[in-house]
Amino acid sequence: MRKATQAKRGFTLIEVIIALAVLLIGGLGAEQAMLMASQNLKGGQVQQIKAALADAHSESLLLANRSLITSAAIGMAPVAPVALPGIGSGPWIIDPTPTSTPQALNSGAFFSGTGVTSVSQVANPGVAATGNCGDSAIPPGTFCREIMVTAGLPTTYAANGWQTAGTNPSWGTVYTLWTRVSQKAANGVDRLPVLTREVIAL
Repeated sequence: MRKATQAKRGFTLIEVIIALAVLLIGGLGAEQAMLMASQNLKGGQVQQIKAALADAHSESLLLANRSLITSAAIGMAPVAPVALPGIGSGPWIIDPTPTSTPQALNSGAFFSGTGVTSVSQVANPGVAATGNCGDSAIPPGTFCREIMVTAGLPTTYAANGWQTAGTNPSWGTVYTLWTRVSQKAANGVDRLPVLTREVIAL
């Protein structure tokens, strides 16, 4: 009776190639996931910087100069914030508050930084006082803060018995200070600006 023997065999070339292909696909997937996570993290940091610059804009700096508010105020039909003039359109103007120390975030119009704690003011790149954040002189990557002042209340409160937008309440004169912060992109367009509004009574 012949004893059966089992030949020892290794991996074939085809099997090795298939195994390497599987590893390669897995590695590329992991790399893509890490890249997307990094981009999301950077995008979140950028939005944090914009929000910090918008929140830091102190209305007291404008209230110290009431003529600035009244002279900058424009009449505007009642609109929702999303329908406000876009970046690069009037009547938005760069933040007119005077710059102070580089670390002060509540004044000035132009900033740079990669995180909230590293943001600092930068010199005006040559934008006119009546210019806005759509100016071509602003270098890519620069954060720009612009304002717009409208006369009266910002939205319609008729349902609550309040006055309608663009009008003043019975107790005084009010203005709405709009603040918008954007970052100049390589193509000149920021699709995610941060917008805030404050009602100021004079």
